[in-house]
Amino acid sequence: MRADLDIAFRDVAADQLCFRTDAPPLPALAALRVETLGGWLELHLLGASHQAILRTDGVTVNELVACGMGTPGLPAQVQRAVGLLSCRFEAHIRSGGAAEHATRLRTRFGDDPAALVGEFPGSPDALTVLAAEARPDRCRWRTWHVYPQSDQVAITTTVVTPVNAVTSGGHP
Repeated sequence: MRADLDIAFRDVAADQLCFRTDAPPLPALAALRVETLGGWLELHLLGASHQAILRTDGVTVNELVACGMGTPGLPAQVQRAVGLLSCRFEAHIRSGGAAEHATRLRTRFGDDPAALVGEFPGSPDALTVLAAEARPDRCRWRTWHVYPQSDQVAITTTVVTPVNAVTSGGHP
């Protein structure tokens, strides 16, 4: 699903993104909600990047990846338990090819009902894509933040699995 955003693109480089798990829900420019793991996942497109909120069985998993909301720098990987959920976050930054990456992302996710493609005015390749995958045994979301000014793409993947699926031989 495409979202034409009525806000200027203000992020300038992927290395300015921070990762937080304690931020309150922030106002979204656009949102996508999917049912998963007996609850729901909301992916929020923010002016400063994204927030994901997963609620299931009285447990809330919160992820904020944004500029100006904490100490800059994304961790390569974070593994944590939240209630009876195992959460794995991974991030990496690609340098070069931002325009081509933006084109591929628009083509791949532009009409996908489980994805949100945020296009910012004034910079045709300034793009944020949030994509959800809900299965009975896990929830996964992936994000791409394209920075044409610095020719970078920040890519994140989060997988949430019930602990019993992990301990009984399932793989997140």
